[in-house]
Amino acid sequence: MPHYTYAFQGNEAAASKTARAVGRSLPASTKQSVEICAMIRGKPLAYARRLLEDAKNFKRPLAFKRFVNGYGHKSGMGPGRYAPTTATLILATIANASKNAQVKNLGDDLIIIHACAHHASHSYRYGRQSRRKEKRTHVEIVLAPRAEAKLARSNNTVKKPKPKVVNTAEKTQ
Repeated sequence: MPHYTYAFQGNEAAASKTARAVGRSLPASTKQSVEICAMIRGKPLAYARRLLEDAKNFKRPLAFKRFVNGYGHKSGMGPGRYAPTTATLILATIANASKNAQVKNLGDDLIIIHACAHHASHSYRYGRQSRRKEKRTHVEIVLAPRAEAKLARSNNTVKKPKPKVVNTAEKTQ
């Protein structure tokens, strides 16, 4: 069974300066969770909270970029949804991560350095009319102070080698 978790590659000092929260088997759509996590990744904590609160209260829709089949366009943006259930559950996970940051005394100026959603196990819903699978999602949120966020991103990125530029004019001569 795969183990999904945010890992610091050999840098335990950076891991102690982050706060993490995981929501396991949340009753939310995985597709909507993936879109919301992509939207809030790299954003300040206050901005992400305000964005999800507005979506939960039907004030501002969330722009969807990947899973847009059949989604209507909203005014001022492309395809989008409000997704109040998913926004509420991710907001609760963010609140849990911010409480963990308070326990670690990380301060108030936090950035979401990692937000991801994965499929969870899909059990069957039993009923008289239909027998179908439930939607379940694992959501993981990692917060870091603004100064440490740059350090964590630089340590976890894999640098790809630059491709060689070959001048075709020299080869033909």
